[in-house]
Formats: sequence, C-alpha cells, structure tokens
Amino acid sequence: MKRLKFGYTLSFIVFLFVICTKPTAAQVVINEISVQPADKYDWVELFSPTPVDISGWKVGDEAGVFETIPQGTQLGPNIYFVVSQYQRLDNESDTVILYNNSDVEINKIIYGKSNSVCVSSETGSIARIPDGGNTIDRLASNTKGSSNGELATDPCPTPTPVPTNSPTNVPTNTPTNSPTPTQKPSNTLTPTATKKPTNTPTEPEESPAEGDELVLGSTDPLLSSTPIPTETSENDNGGKNFPFVPVLFIILGIGFIGSAVFLVLKGRKENLKTLENVEKFTRQDN
Repeated sequence: MKRLKFGYTLSFIVFLFVICTKPTAAQVVINEISVQPADKYDWVELFSPTPVDISGWKVGDEAGVFETIPQGTQLGPNIYFVVSQYQRLDNESDTVILYNNSDVEINKIIYGKSNSVCVSSETGSIARIPDGGNTIDRLASNTKGSSNGELATDPCPTPTPVPTNSPTNVPTNTPTNSPTPTQKPSNTLTPTATKKPTNTPTEPEESPAEGDELVLGSTDPLLSSTPIPTETSENDNGGKNFPFVPVLFIILGIGFIGSAVFLVLKGRKENLKTLENVEKFTRQDN
C-alpha cells in the first residue's frame, strides 16, 4: 500500500516537471516591425526568451497570411527570426498577427489606429521594450535582428488641428435715403402765333353799259387795294436770322399789287376803245 502511494506521488511530480519545463506558445511574440523602410521591404521580427520550435507557424495581417515559417526554425535567447515582404504592410494602419502551426492566433501588434502606436518613420520601427515586454512604442532607429534593449523611444507627433472656417456675419447693406435731385427750370420756347393773310374778296368789275360815260380821273376800287399787313413772329434768337416769312409776304403783296395795276391799265384801254366806238356810232346816227 505504501509502495502504491509512493508510485502515484512520483508520477505526479514527473508530470509537473514535464509541464513546467515544456516551452509554451505564449512565450513567442512579435518583437519588432518596420512599416515603411527605405528599401520598401516591410519586415516582422519574432522573439522568444526560451527555446522553441516554430516550424509551420504563420505571419499575416488584416489582408491574410503572407509568410509560413520553414521547418526546423528555432527561437531562444539572443535568437531572432525576421520575415520580410515587399510593400506588404499598410503605411497608415494595420494589424500584424502571429499564428501557430494549428492556425491559432498567438500574438499581434496593432498600429495607426485609435489607442494604438502610430506609424514609424523610414529609419525607425515599432517594437516591444524590452524584448518580449508588454510596452509597444516607436523607436527612432530600428534594431532589426538584434535586441531592442532600453533604446530611446520616438513619441508620436502631435496631430496638427485643422482650422475650421467659422461663419462670419456678413454685414447687410442698410438703405440710405438719397436726396431727390432738383430739376433745373428749362427755358421753354413759346411759339408766337403768326396770323395768316386773309383774302379780301373783291367785287367783280362792272363793264360800262351803253350810254354810260367813263369819267377820267375816277378812282377804281382795284387801284385802292392795299396789301393787308401781316404780323410776323419774332425769332427766338433775337432777330439774328433772316426774316424769310415777312419778306415772302412782301413779295406776294407786291405781286398782287402789280397784277391789279396791270388789270386796271388793261381795263382802261378797253374802256377807251369802247368809248371811241360809242362816239363813232353816235356821230353816225346824227
């Protein structure tokens, strides 16, 4: 009975020893990454403080797995394994993930997102400080394939606030009462009415009847006809222009007078002839 108890105790101790000395997957971590190196080959560094075989393990990001670790790959103190890929990681934000050979997620580093480390520079990196630690920060200079140690970190730059255009009150145009322009009096030209000449009817000339004597020296109404004076308008320019209208009426009046005189003289000649003829007939009758 004592031997049986001793055997159980010994088996339990051996079991605990095996469990405690077996390396666990949790010891393997993504130790350092470079997002935008100068040669464009992004890289991921793996580390384990204890010896461990990582054959068949996988490295990926949000787009999927991009590297499977070759068989026989070992990690341990001062041993670093680096995976590189040409322009694989996103330059602004991404998540780098480590899977074991059973496709179980073991470890990851997030950068460029809320509550995570910012993107590193070309010469720097994103690393755990110290190796395998829980603090993830930026390094001013990368330590690819070697210990991160206690190097000085490169703090993330403070984002520059983008100025916002604040609305400004646009002044409104207040209408102002403008004075009403005063109209200047204009010189209005008042036309002067011109009286048109009126034609004075003349009595028809009676021819002398038989037995009537023509008395020499008698005045004929036609001889006494005088032109009717007409009113002329004064020119607006103070009489400086030639008075065409008065001159025209004067010419017409002279024409009328001349015509009347001509008719009177002609009538006298005819009357004299008639008188002579009457005297001849009278003498013949006697």
